[in-house]
Amino acid sequence: MWEEAVEALKWQSPMEPLKWDDGLALAARDHCEDIGSKGLVTHTGSDASEVFERIGRYGRPTGMQAENLSFGSVTG
Repeated sequence: MWEEAVEALKWQSPMEPLKWDDGLALAARDHCEDIGSKGLVTHTGSDASEVFERIGRYGRPTGMQAENLSFGSVTG
């Protein structure tokens, strides 16, 4: 399967580099503090918020957003 991904990327136009966003970092921090303190393993916050709502607390979501959660790993 990874071979197919590599082959597809050979034909894809380069994209702009990723840029740090303070609002995204704050939204991620809030979610970690929220669900981590409660022992939850979910994309949904304890207040029923979803990723777009959390991002919206610190700015206006534009383009594409996604959320990747990892539990129990000590390294990326």
